[in-house]
Amino acid sequence: MQHRIYARWPALVTFLVAIAALSPLAWSFGLDIRPINFKSARPLYDERLQDAVAEPGGDSMAILQMNADTLISYPTLRVKVVGFTDDWECTGNECIQLSLRRASYVQDWLISHHVPRKQIVGDPEGHGSADPVGDPATEEGRARNRRVELQVISFQ
Repeated sequence: MQHRIYARWPALVTFLVAIAALSPLAWSFGLDIRPINFKSARPLYDERLQDAVAEPGGDSMAILQMNADTLISYPTLRVKVVGFTDDWECTGNECIQLSLRRASYVQDWLISHHVPRKQIVGDPEGHGSADPVGDPATEEGRARNRRVELQVISFQ
């Protein structure tokens, strides 16, 4: 019986480390900041954000509005806007450029919807297919990886 507990210990530790890495500052204050997911290879240049976010677009735009409302409600909250891709929709520098375009679209949208620029730390960043959160071998996993995160930098 005791050996089963020890056999599961590495999985439990991995789970706890993953939980700890997810915006502990936001959790400690009960903030709900979620990633915004995109359709594959989108946005295209000059495409509206509403047309590029994952389906159903209404849900993604509602999440984005919720994130904006959170930032407006907590003026001392500082975030970095970081975009990601999956590893099937692009390769190499294309992935960096696409993820940067996603982050730029989201940052521009936030600022145009009354989030003070001072709450957004630095310029938007594109990390390509680095740091996947979903299984890249499945379409569901790849869809989760096509995202923009608002990473909490500080909250006083």
